Parts: sequence; C-alpha cells; structure tokens
Amino acid sequence: MTRGEHQIQKTYGDQYETRFEHVLRTDAEDVTAQVIKAYVQVVKPSIKDYLPKRQELISSATTFFVEAMKALAR
Repeated sequence: MTRGEHQIQKTYGDQYETRFEHVLRTDAEDVTAQVIKAYVQVVKPSIKDYLPKRQELISSATTFFVEAMKALAR
C-alpha cells in the first residue's frame, strides 16, 4: 500500500478490510477450532480427575453462562 501509483494505493486502501478478512478466514484457525483443540489436548486426557468435582464444575459453568448472558444483554 505504500508503493506504486496513487490509484493503486487508493484501491488497496479501499479493499484493506476485505483483503484482511480473507486472509484471516483462509489462513487463521477459527475460535471454535481452538476451543475444540484445547479440549482434546488438555481437558479430555484428564477428565477422570474432574469427575469427583462434578457438581462444582456444573455450578461454575452455570454461573459463567448466566454472567455471559447478562453481559450480552447490556
């Protein structure tokens, strides 16, 4: 965007957001894939360690969900 003719620079500047989004969609790992990957690598192998704390985990997850919904409602 800093080299070439003025018209080419303007075109690249106008298309910057579209081009950047395209790069992210084609070359970056999306959030869902990152969450699934983290679960498979970290949580799933040690899931048996969490079973005794099942009620605590469910309570924490419920609290987290409720707070997230409140934040979205604002």
